Amino acid sequence: MGGDVFVLAMMVICAVAALACLIVAIRASYEIEKRSGDGAFWKASTSRPNMLRAAFSTGDHQDPETRILVTRLRKYLIYAAIFFALMAVTALMNAPPGD
Repeated sequence: MGGDVFVLAMMVICAVAALACLIVAIRASYEIEKRSGDGAFWKASTSRPNMLRAAFSTGDHQDPETRILVTRLRKYLIYAAIFFALMAVTALMNAPPGD
């Protein structure tokens, strides 16, 4: 019983941390797209930023402050991926054995 509570707590903590990292990454993506004045990332007036293109495009970020935002965006995307992987490992390690 105690192990089940620990697993559940671990999954909830990882889920909340991954969600928080994604929220911060989305905010950084909005800032990057707002700072790119040439419209390379913001083709239309939509409410969804292209987060992966903003994070992994090369040569479009000349401003030092924008490069700092891109670094922050990449860092939080990696953190979110790590938390999702930790959730998956926790779920797989505690799955009931098959018959």
